Amino acid sequence: MRHLLLPVLFLLHPAARAATTNEELLVHFAKDRSELTPEAVTMLNTFMDRCTLNGEYRFTVHGHTDSDGSVAYNDALSSARADVVVHYLVAHGVPTDLVHVQRSGEREPVESNAHERGMAVNRRVRITFERTYYGSVDELRAALTAGSVQRFEIDAGKQTSICGASGTRIDLPAHAFVDPHGRRISGAVTVELTEALEHQAMIGHRLSTRSGGRMLETGGMMQVLATNSNGEVLRIAADSPMLVSMPSSDPQKDMELFLSPDGTDWTSTAQPMQVQLAPQWVEPRAPMVLDRRFKAPVYIEDRNGMPLKPSPPFLKRPPILPIRSDFTPRRTFFSFLWPARGEQEAEARYQRALADHERRMVRFERQQRAFEEEVRNYPVRIERYRERKAAWDAKKEEEHARWIEEVYLPAYERHHANNADRRQLRDSLMAVWREERDAQFTEYMAASDQRGTAEMDVVRSYLFTTNRLGWINCDRFYDVAPADQGVVVAQGDAPLGSEVYLIFTEMASLMRLTERQDGSWRSDKVSRKEPAVVFAYAVVDGRPQLSHEMVVPGQRTELRFKPSSYAEISNLLHRIGQNAG
Repeated sequence: MRHLLLPVLFLLHPAARAATTNEELLVHFAKDRSELTPEAVTMLNTFMDRCTLNGEYRFTVHGHTDSDGSVAYNDALSSARADVVVHYLVAHGVPTDLVHVQRSGEREPVESNAHERGMAVNRRVRITFERTYYGSVDELRAALTAGSVQRFEIDAGKQTSICGASGTRIDLPAHAFVDPHGRRISGAVTVELTEALEHQAMIGHRLSTRSGGRMLETGGMMQVLATNSNGEVLRIAADSPMLVSMPSSDPQKDMELFLSPDGTDWTSTAQPMQVQLAPQWVEPRAPMVLDRRFKAPVYIEDRNGMPLKPSPPFLKRPPILPIRSDFTPRRTFFSFLWPARGEQEAEARYQRALADHERRMVRFERQQRAFEEEVRNYPVRIERYRERKAAWDAKKEEEHARWIEEVYLPAYERHHANNADRRQLRDSLMAVWREERDAQFTEYMAASDQRGTAEMDVVRSYLFTTNRLGWINCDRFYDVAPADQGVVVAQGDAPLGSEVYLIFTEMASLMRLTERQDGSWRSDKVSRKEPAVVFAYAVVDGRPQLSHEMVVPGQRTELRFKPSSYAEISNLLHRIGQNAG
């Protein structure tokens, strides 16, 4: 039986790597306030001096509060605190689209809210600065290929199988490798596997789907290299080819094996691909014997005697002095006969209002003196409340711990003892189930070995054999009538080192465009009927730039670069690949 080699020694990372930095700052706030303190402004100024605002970067601003107040109030307060930090960042040159805002209110404390020290620590905003600086387009391209190259250490004298991160499986016979002198070797061999099954890896490795000027439709590309302990490049003997299983979500007919030294132009071997539809291993359902339902006791906290937080002093507004002009004679049907009487009646109402105002002022002055006394006593009352609340919380924690020990745990122990018979039945059924599962799995693996593959995860794949190392492609020719052929030309003000590709959006085909002396980019002859985009990326001042334009038949495509990010480029390639697949 073949044995699958699982231990991957390491993933290869290209030498050109982007520089990544992270900075973090905690800004604290006064009670119930969202304004930046002078200390906070000083800390932010120092923080911004450490943050280099070029390359691909972003800020994350996360607001928090202590537990005083309602949940809705604290959510709003944490948002306000985050917003004031965002306004500071924007005022210091940070674009708003590069600031990600979060707020958690009181839900994520870092210290206990039972005491003032912990509450002061929880009244915070966390600012995180993440920056990736790409020194060149090669560093960005290296990021696109991250994880696609792996190395495996194998014993060449034994029959071995390796499986890549994307699901490519290679079965190698014993003594399959020969050295540069044609001698069979055994012992340690390093196998390097590069998988380019998706658009991102294909573009990262500068691959194209073309053969002598003809279009190809790909089912996936890969590269296999091998070296011995002396660093000598090995090859596979003609009579010991490797068996390759390349995963495919939608295998196509008429696929052939293509080879290439660098992945830019391919040569057909006329070897057809087999489409493998391997039965997937399905584990039999395990028996289920449920325990009797545990009716857990419910802890109800006794809130009698809980200290209440004193309300802040509140003073009503003072009474408003009546204005004589507001008291005019009432108009009646016969008031014109006795105008003096109307004036007298209005004056009487005004005098009564003045007297009422005097009484209200006396009462207000008493309230004002009481208010001033409350303002003087309020800090003492708040401090006394906090002391009593801390003592109350400690008392309740002790009561809850005692309840767990005296009520909950005994109840759980009784439940556990009451289910001993069910556990015994479950254990016996599981022992029988394991024997049956292991027997079925052994039978499945034996059948898989007869098919030449023992990979459980690959349900649909292309299966082929080859003794050629290097770049390997699963492709088929895409024939286009001469009348439907044309070239795609892209032009525009492109940054130095730009990578420009033509990607078809409804079929798995792409090619790198060739730069001309006039500064334009040109493709080979391709189908004018297939929808396509010109996809280009570059690096300017450490930050990725992206141009993504639809191809209009008969027209030149204008390159329009705009600031982007690795995540945007990766997501866009993934979406294009999904549509094409």
